[in-house]
Amino acid sequence: SMKPPWPGRRWRWLASRAALLLVLALALGCSGGRGKVSGQVLYNGKPVPGGWVTFRPVDSSQNSVSAQLDENGRYEVTVPVGEAKIAVDNRELERFPPERGAGPPLPPGVKLPPAAKAAPQSPAQAPAASPPKLPGTYVPIPTQYYDVETSGLAYTVKSGSQPHDIELK
Repeated sequence: SMKPPWPGRRWRWLASRAALLLVLALALGCSGGRGKVSGQVLYNGKPVPGGWVTFRPVDSSQNSVSAQLDENGRYEVTVPVGEAKIAVDNRELERFPPERGAGPPLPPGVKLPPAAKAAPQSPAQAPAASPPKLPGTYVPIPTQYYDVETSGLAYTVKSGSQPHDIELK
């Protein structure tokens, strides 16, 4: 005789998927399959003073990782081992001209929480709630570098610490 289809099967499937994702997230933290890449972003041989560098692993199961550039174009990022495409984007600096009185600059060493970048800015917000200014100065770089698909920049990450300067032309 046929068994009736199990009514909770779909729920069980969803629960097992959620558990799998959780296990994957935990495993990534200590799998050792990561490298710490640090260096400088240069445009025509000069440091790009501020902005963001994004490493997007070619393996689509891995997340992109972004790091802030300091005033000397330096960055440090921990990313999964393997081939990654790279983008450099400093448009945010262009959007906050210094004469808008964006408040005192962040003291050196203070990192912006990633949430500050992603939070939608509602026009109703009081000026006091404006996001802290990114450190650095806007310099025009070719717009192709804003996107990993058009930047032409790539790097193969190895495990452990490694230097990698990113040269924009």
